[in-house]
Amino acid sequence: MQVVNVTFSPEQIQHSFNDDPEFRLYSRYWNGTLEFGVGNDSYTLTMSDGQVSAVDKHGFGGPVSSGTGSGHVQIHAPADDWAMFVQDPAPPFYLDYYSASAHHDFSLGGDPDLLWAYYPAIRRTSELFRKIAQVEGE
Repeated sequence: MQVVNVTFSPEQIQHSFNDDPEFRLYSRYWNGTLEFGVGNDSYTLTMSDGQVSAVDKHGFGGPVSSGTGSGHVQIHAPADDWAMFVQDPAPPFYLDYYSASAHHDFSLGGDPDLLWAYYPAIRRTSELFRKIAQVEGE
């Protein structure tokens, strides 16, 4: 069984998200954190008035509890699911996070008010991740 590894450059995340007019439009006014768990790694984006002000890569610490007002949104999946998700074009039910959470091993958590208020921006990240993903072991 071959191990799949999906990684992203924190610098590329920050630049591609901030340089994308659609993401910036949908994320305007967003203050908080957005964490993407990719297998054993996590990428935590600090959002400041709709701009990604920092991206921190660290080990995945586990799912966060849902809580309104926490200011933190988390999306997590095993690396194998991310490898399918970042394909272009993506297979059925890997097109966005919600369908991937309903049919695959993606999980959405954290502050539900932020998750759903900024879901168009979060949805846009899927297309941006497909452009910058580094997949090894396929």
